[in-house]
Amino acid sequence: MSAPGKQFQNIETANIANPVKTSVFNTRILTAGVNYYFGGNVKIQANYNLVDLPTEKTNTVRKFHDTQNNSFVVNFQVAF
Repeated sequence: MSAPGKQFQNIETANIANPVKTSVFNTRILTAGVNYYFGGNVKIQANYNLVDLPTEKTNTVRKFHDTQNNSFVVNFQVAF
């Protein structure tokens, strides 16, 4: 079981007070997953990514879309 967290400064918008400047916001991703090995060279992996987008609920001028970016991923690997 793994649960690493990552944070990216990947959203850049014009600053409300001074549009010449840029405001940078963070997106956080928490991943939980399991690996299962069949013998020595076959693996199946399942991960769930919980994505937390920036929110500015106190600011009525700037609104971010409320989207669901969570994902469930299944991988299958065979090594030769």
